[in-house]
Amino acid sequence: MDLDAAMTPVRAGGGFEWDIPDGWQQGKGAFGGLVAGAMINAGSAVLDDEARPLRAMTLEIMSPAIVGASAIEVVPLRAGSSVTVMRVELRQAGEAVAHAVLTFGRDRDDSQWQAIDPPELPPWESVPVAPVSGPPAPVFTRHMEYRTSAGTPFTGTAVREVVGWVRPRTPGAARGAGYIAACIDAYWPASLIGMRAPRPMATLTFTLLIASDLRGVASDAPLVYRARALAAGSGYVPELRELWTPDGRLIAINPQTFAVSR
Repeated sequence: MDLDAAMTPVRAGGGFEWDIPDGWQQGKGAFGGLVAGAMINAGSAVLDDEARPLRAMTLEIMSPAIVGASAIEVVPLRAGSSVTVMRVELRQAGEAVAHAVLTFGRDRDDSQWQAIDPPELPPWESVPVAPVSGPPAPVFTRHMEYRTSAGTPFTGTAVREVVGWVRPRTPGAARGAGYIAACIDAYWPASLIGMRAPRPMATLTFTLLIASDLRGVASDAPLVYRARALAAGSGYVPELRELWTPDGRLIAINPQTFAVSR
């Protein structure tokens, strides 16, 4: 199953059904990028307006999204002349699993600038594919290709930063906001670099801020990724992730909060 199919819910009555596929887990539940992508796709289907792409998402994952049946409810909160805001909820067995607010917006002008520089990386073809498969790597990683320049887990390195290339092995046709959410969440938490042994971690909060889109990027091109764990305290780790085009255009930033198991 390709990425697009794995995170595309189907309409059912007044909402959506999403059969969460096996093989896309990070621990007990589907990895956060897949959950975000499915909820984005549901909201986009309700909006049905290509002139209003997703600009931002705030997401809380309250419990693992277990393989099997789930329901997604989309509730429009406000539709203005330029911006539409929606609430999206993912439920399993009658319980809320994840809750998100999606903000869609029309283009307002043609200005483009960015105040941060992209990572400096060698051409992706010259970077070997990282051998990420099997324990302790999450099972979903077999669907992704990683070409990592810096940031090997469990090396005890003081600078907890990951830099490299990423792309799905079998992406499917879509290259929208759901695709961006999945790619920006595909790498391991940067805090693992400072550890000497694996510890279970899970995404608690997930914010996606989209600065641009993937128009003009070849469909098979990997994207540039950078992330840095900023601090740790009381079992929670805030991390800042970035996704870039191969030519250095910022696509999205993704602040996350990870919960670290004892």
